[in-house]
Parts: sequence; C-alpha cells; structure tokens
Amino acid sequence: MPIRDPIGRLESGNGYALRMVALNGLSFSDLTKVLASIGHGYLPNRSAQMIAFWFGAEPIAASRAIPYTYKLNGRLVTSYMGCQFMRPYHVRFSRPQVCVHCLDEYGIAMAVWDISLVTCCPKHGVILIDRCAKCKRVLSWRRPDLYTCHCRADLCSMIPDQATPDAIWLSHHIGCLLFGESDLPVSESRSRQLLGAFSLDVLLRVVRALGVSEGDHVRDIVPGKLTRILSTDEAHGVVYRAFSRVKAILIGIGAERYADCLHLAELRVIGEHVTGIERTMFEHLLDSVADIDAQCASVKPVKSQLRLF
Repeated sequence: MPIRDPIGRLESGNGYALRMVALNGLSFSDLTKVLASIGHGYLPNRSAQMIAFWFGAEPIAASRAIPYTYKLNGRLVTSYMGCQFMRPYHVRFSRPQVCVHCLDEYGIAMAVWDISLVTCCPKHGVILIDRCAKCKRVLSWRRPDLYTCHCRADLCSMIPDQATPDAIWLSHHIGCLLFGESDLPVSESRSRQLLGAFSLDVLLRVVRALGVSEGDHVRDIVPGKLTRILSTDEAHGVVYRAFSRVKAILIGIGAERYADCLHLAELRVIGEHVTGIERTMFEHLLDSVADIDAQCASVKPVKSQLRLF
C-alpha cells in the first residue's frame, strides 16, 4: 500500500486496519471480502500476517492486537494482547466502542476499548460510546473511517456522559493489566482492594458474576443473556451493580437482598482455578457472601454452594 505505518503499542488491530484502509482510499469491506467473507464485521486473527504485510506493521504486533479464539481442554478461549480470556464474550470482536476525546486527540482505536467491562475513559472521565447519537445505529468496524459513522456523522463531535468513579477506576485497572503496566491505580476502598488483587481474566469474570443480574434473581436471566457481549450501557450497569453489591457484601449491611442476584455457578467455577494471593482474596469474597444474614432462607443454599475450600 502507498501509505504505511506501524501499529501502535496500545492500538486495536481492527482499528489499525480501519485506520490504514481509510488512509489508502479503501474501505473495511474491501479487506473483509479478501481476508474473511462478504459482510464480515471484523477481521479474524488469521488475517494479521496480510494486514502487517500490506500496511507496514510488525506481524507479531498485529497478531497480538487481533483477538484469536481457540479450544483449550474442550472450551473456547480467546487470546488478545498477550492475555488469555476464559470467557470469549469479554472481548468485543465486532462491537467497537470509542472515547470521542481520545479518538480526536490520538487518532487511533485503543485496544483496551475492545474489553467488554471497560466502559469509560480514565483520562477524560467519560463513558465510551458504541452507538451513533445521530442515527442511533451501533458502531461497526465497517464504517468510512475511525471518526465517521455510517450516516457520515462525526463521532468526535458527540458529547459523552460522565462516568462513575468506580467505573473509571476499573477501566484504568483493566488497561494496566492488559498492557502489563506496573503503575496500577490506588485502591482506596475495600472493594477496590479486593478486586484489585485479581488477574485480568478473574477480575472480569468476578465483576460480571456479581453484577450481571439487573433484578432480584439471577435465575431470571436466560443463558443467552449470561454469555452475550454487552453493550456499553449494559456493561456500565454491570460495573455499577457489581461495586454496589461487593461493598454491601464486605460490610455486611443490606447485603441480604443481593443473595439471589449473584451468578453463583460462575463464582464456583472461578474458585476452582484461582491460586496464590488471588485465592486468598477470593476466599474472603466467598466467605463474605456465604455469611450474608444466616437467617435469610435464600442464603442457606448459598452457604453450601460456596464452601469450596
């Protein structure tokens, strides 16, 4: 291609491809026709070598920045930016979201935006957008360029909502874990100290298990909703509920109303695999859940389910 540029260390692989095809006067659909299929919404990992060859990226860097899903012990696992995700729905393959301020300032799609529970920009304190404010359509990689919606609306002109402090902390923490940075955000509260002790995959799974239920009973959510990729607004709600619930659980005040809201099956699976300091903190979380108001009938089966260790 006449215009070539390396992929940025923090850049999404699909975002890089969109940036480069736009610079070269092509469209994202031109790539998917050749490297995937007509109408494909994102580039698969197998296209990384050709993307690197055409646009000037290092092949290893391009491959790291495009999600790769494979089977491990009979289960689907996704690798992204050198991290392993035991639940592929934690990576937003085809549902991009953006910080309009960062997009305008840096001109790239950040890889961390492809993580489902990253719902805001720590630098600007705003919620990411995954839907055009003008036409109301969800964003796609198949758009004219990084800055423009299908309807030709300028994404950078859109006004995002302000994010909550816990969501900002979580998004910052996830970004540090994804890129292997040691400058982790300060954990001032007990809930942040507990969640901050987990590795990236465990952290995402715990937060989702705690906050996925919108109502009083997690059993009201059908399996498809438990495993699907969330919209940004839905993910922001999960984060808000997870922090509210873990705070109540840790202090033991008002926590009994959350006894039926937690995705206990997922917590149990997580608990069977954590080790080291993660295990210690996870035991503390589960013990706190199991000790919620022993007089509450709905909690009694919880205690038997969570005494894992």
